Amino acid sequence: MEMFQGCNFENLDFLSKWNVIKVEDISMGYKKLNNIKGVKNWNVKNVKTFIGAFSLCNNLTDVNDIKKWDMSNTEDIRLMFAFCKNLKNAGSLYKWKLKDDVMRDSPFALCDKLILIAYYE
Repeated sequence: MEMFQGCNFENLDFLSKWNVIKVEDISMGYKKLNNIKGVKNWNVKNVKTFIGAFSLCNNLTDVNDIKKWDMSNTEDIRLMFAFCKNLKNAGSLYKWKLKDDVMRDSPFALCDKLILIAYYE
């Protein structure tokens, strides 16, 4: 998909108005963004695949904005935040309720500054 790959948006508020209720796959769609604030209130309960969705977001320091997402139907979060070299805090994602069979291989691969990782329920 790679919808916004490499876009240098400073303000992503326009994304907050998007209705993504019927979207099932956002893999690679938001790769290399500066921030993810605009996606905070998305209803992602039908998204099944997040492979690399926010990978290479080098200015991303925490993912607190998406802690309230309903991830109950998610099937794959592989490499979701991979290579986010300044990501330091992912602890708020413990609120995500993921199924036991979710593919979760290396969602934070090579996030070298990461000091707090979520323990999913």
